[in-house]
Amino acid sequence: ERLRAAAAQRDRLADRVVGEEQARRRARAELARAEAALARAEAHRDALERDAGAGPPAELRELEGVLGVLGELVETDVEARDALTAALGDRLGLLVVRGDDTALRVFEHPAAADRRVGVLVVDPHDRPVAPGATPAPAGCRPLVGLVRTAVAGLAAPLAEMLAGCVLWDGPLVEAVAVSAQHPDLVVCTPRGGRCRAGRELWEGPARTAGAWSADAALAAVEAAQAARAEWAAALEGLGDHRAELEAAQALVRRHEVAAAALDERRRLLSDRLAQLSERLARDPDARAAAEAARQALAARDAAYRHVAGTLDAWLTRVDGLAGRIRRERARQAERTAAARAELDGLRSERVAAERRLAELAEQGRRTGMEAAETQARLEACVERIRSTLDCEPEATLDADLPPIPEGTTPAARARELERELRVMGPVNPLAIQEYEALRERHEFLTRQLEDVKAGRRELQRVIRAVDREIVATFGAAFADVERHFADLFHTLFPGGSGRLVLTDPDDLLHTGIEIEARPSGKNTRRLTLLSGGERSLVAMAFLFAVFRARPSPFYVLDEVEAALDDVNLHRFLDLVHSFRNEAQLVIVSHQKRTMEAADCLYGVSMPPGGSSRVVSQRLRPRDDAPGEIVLTEEPV
Repeated sequence: ERLRAAAAQRDRLADRVVGEEQARRRARAELARAEAALARAEAHRDALERDAGAGPPAELRELEGVLGVLGELVETDVEARDALTAALGDRLGLLVVRGDDTALRVFEHPAAADRRVGVLVVDPHDRPVAPGATPAPAGCRPLVGLVRTAVAGLAAPLAEMLAGCVLWDGPLVEAVAVSAQHPDLVVCTPRGGRCRAGRELWEGPARTAGAWSADAALAAVEAAQAARAEWAAALEGLGDHRAELEAAQALVRRHEVAAAALDERRRLLSDRLAQLSERLARDPDARAAAEAARQALAARDAAYRHVAGTLDAWLTRVDGLAGRIRRERARQAERTAAARAELDGLRSERVAAERRLAELAEQGRRTGMEAAETQARLEACVERIRSTLDCEPEATLDADLPPIPEGTTPAARARELERELRVMGPVNPLAIQEYEALRERHEFLTRQLEDVKAGRRELQRVIRAVDREIVATFGAAFADVERHFADLFHTLFPGGSGRLVLTDPDDLLHTGIEIEARPSGKNTRRLTLLSGGERSLVAMAFLFAVFRARPSPFYVLDEVEAALDDVNLHRFLDLVHSFRNEAQLVIVSHQKRTMEAADCLYGVSMPPGGSSRVVSQRLRPRDDAPGEIVLTEEPV
C-alpha cells in the first residue's frame, strides 16, 4: 500500500514537473520577447541620438506654410517604427509644405543653398485615402494602417508612398519567402529589414537624418525602460518557476529512492512470507500466533489508512490554497497591466505638457527680448534728451515749443534744422587748443631729434677711432705672431716652412687668418691632409707664437702631446725647455718623458682601503751623478 501511494504521489509530482517545465518555457519565451523589444527600443534611441541635429535647417522650418518634417508629423507604434523607417528611408526627412508657392520659397531661401532639401506638397483639401489595390497576405499587416497623422492632407500622399508596403512580424528569412510569393509587395520587419522579390534585401533600421522628433526619442526611451521592466519581471518569474521546478524535481528524486527501498523491502517480505507459510503448515501453534499477528497488523493497517485519509484531506486543502494564490497572482498581473497602461497615459500627458511648456518658454523668451529692445530704445531716447536739451524727460513735456514759421509743422522744422546742421558739417570748438598742444609736441620732438643726430655723429666718431686702434693693435700683434710662428715651426719641423696669411689684408677688421704648413718632404698646404701628430705640432707652434708675441707669467697645457710620437715629443720638450726661463708651464700629462722633463710633479694617490691624497715630488739631478734624478717629497 505504501508503494502504491508513493507511485501515485510520484505521478502527481511528474505532472507537476511537466507543468513547471511548460511554465519555464513560457517564461523563457516572454524573456526573449522582452529582450528583443528592449534591443529594438535601445537601437532606435541610439539612432535618434546619432541623428540629432541633422535634417533641414531651422530657418526653413520657420517659413510660413511649412508644417514640419515628415518624420515629426507621423506617429506609429514602437514595434513598427523601424519598419516604417526602412520603407520610407530618406523621405522621412522631407519638409511638408502647403502649396507650390511655399515649396518655391523653400528652394529660393539662402539656407537651402548649401545642403540637399526635399519638399512634400500636401493637398489642402484633404482628399480621402483610397483603399489599397493589393490585399495583404496572411500574417502581414499594411503599414499604412499602422501610421497616424494629425496634419490635414498628409494622409493621402503618405498612403501613396506606403502603397504595397506590409509588416511581417517574423524574421527576415520568412519575410524573403513572403516577398518571393508576392513580388509586387515590399515586405518590412520590425527590426528594420526590407525585401522585395529578392532584388532588395537588408537588415537593420535605416539611418535617416531627422527621421524622428525629440518626442519620438523620448517615447523610444520610455519604451526601452518599459521593456526593461518587463524583462526584469519575466526574469523574476523565471527565477520563481526555476526554484519551484528544482524543489519538485528534488521531491521526485526522494520518492523514487523511497519507492526503490519499498520494492526491495517487498521482495524481502515476500521471501519471508513464503518461509513463514512453510513453517505454519508444519506447526499449528505457530499458525495461531501468526493469525494473531495478522489481526494486529490489520488493525495497524486500518490506523495507517485513517492517517492517509487525513493526509489526503490536508493535501486537498493545500491544492485549493495554491489555486487561490495563483488566481490572486493573475489578478495582481491584471492590476499591474492596468497601472502600466495608466502610466503610459500619464507619460503621454507629461510629454504634451513638456511640449506646451517649451512653447511657453520660447514665447516668454521672445517677449523678454522685445521688452529688452523697447527698454534699450527708451533709455537711448532719455539719454539723448538729457545730453541734447540738458533736462529730464518729464521737463520736456511742460516746455514751450520754439517759434515756428507759419505753414510749417514741428516735424518739418526739425528736419530742416537737421539738414542745415548736415550742410554745416562737424564743428570742433577745441581746435585752437589742440593745435597749440600739437605745435608744442612738434617742437619738443624736433629738439629731441637734433639731440639724437648729434649723439649718433659723436658715436660714429668714437667707433672710427676705436676701429683705427683695433687695426693698429691687430696689425702689430699679427706681425709679431707671424714672425715667431715661422721660427717655432722651423724648430718643430726641421727643414719645413710655415706661415700665417690674412684672407683680406685690406680689411683688418673683418679678415680671417689661414695657417699654411709644409713639413719637410711634403708638399701639402691644408692642415686636414696632415697626420694627427703633425696637426698637434702646428697648433702648438701657433699657440707658443702667441705666447711669445704676448707673453704671460704662466701657461696651463692639458695633454697636448698625447698624439705625438717619440721624435715629435722630443721636439715638443725642446720647445718647452726654450720657454722655461720666460714663464712657468703647468702640463697635465701621462707621458713619462714629459714627467722627466718637469721640475716638480703633482699627483693623486689612493692606497688600498684608504682615501685619496695629493702628493708632490720635486725632481733635481744628483751631485755625484748628474745624469740621474732624485725625487724629494715636499708638502703640497
